[in-house]
Amino acid sequence: MKFLNFFLLNNMKILLGNSIKSNFFKYTPAFGWGVFVLIMSLLPSSKIPSALISLQDIYIHFSIYFVLAALIIWPYEHSRQASTSRSFYLYLFFLSSLYGWFIEFLQGTFSEKRQFEVSDGISNTLGVLVAIFLFSAYFKFKKSRK
Repeated sequence: MKFLNFFLLNNMKILLGNSIKSNFFKYTPAFGWGVFVLIMSLLPSSKIPSALISLQDIYIHFSIYFVLAALIIWPYEHSRQASTSRSFYLYLFFLSSLYGWFIEFLQGTFSEKRQFEVSDGISNTLGVLVAIFLFSAYFKFKKSRK
């Protein structure tokens, strides 16, 4: 457990910067979105709005994790002066993808009428990956025009 706490704290410092307290409010929307995703993912499928169920499941998963990554990237890039940090994007990819796969595991283990689906985990990961690609390209282009 100590290793897990150490690992998470060190990675959060890389993602959020050395001053976690001063950056916390910038990431509040991402944190809120992550909690919302967790709650919605563990609800029984009968409690999910029917409008969401009618959409293709892989598009929903892709979009949810695209938004999660975007909510983390946007404040990070707006608070930086230096060039794009590869380690930030690698940690973002790793932790966001791990979060998606962890929620899939929880669905398969603890949720009624929900199951672990590999296609959902892949869609989660692709959503994060596409967000990283698009936003990093956007911010590189924006910084090159200055």
